[in-house]
Amino acid sequence: MDIWGEIMSRIPGVLIEDHLGAAEHTIDTLAEESGISAARLHSLQGGAANPTVTEIGQLAEVLRVDPVHLFRPAPAVLARRVGEVMSGT
Repeated sequence: MDIWGEIMSRIPGVLIEDHLGAAEHTIDTLAEESGISAARLHSLQGGAANPTVTEIGQLAEVLRVDPVHLFRPAPAVLARRVGEVMSGT
C-alpha cells in the first residue's frame, strides 16, 4: 500500500471521533443531542453503515462542523494522521 493509502486507511467511515473532543461531546451525548442512537453512531463511525442525508445534517449541526468534515478530515486531523504513518505508529 502506498503512503496515501495508508493514511486514508486510518480514516474510518464518518469522522465522528475526530470532532467529539473539540465539541466536548461523547458518543452518548452526541446521540442524545442528535437523536441518532449510540449504536447507529458506532456503526457510522466504523464504516459498517452509511449515513442518511438527515443524519449528516444532524451530526454537523450538533458538532458545529461543515458536513464535508464528517467524511474528509480537517487539515489538522490529516496532518496528525500523516505524522502517525511517518513515525510508524
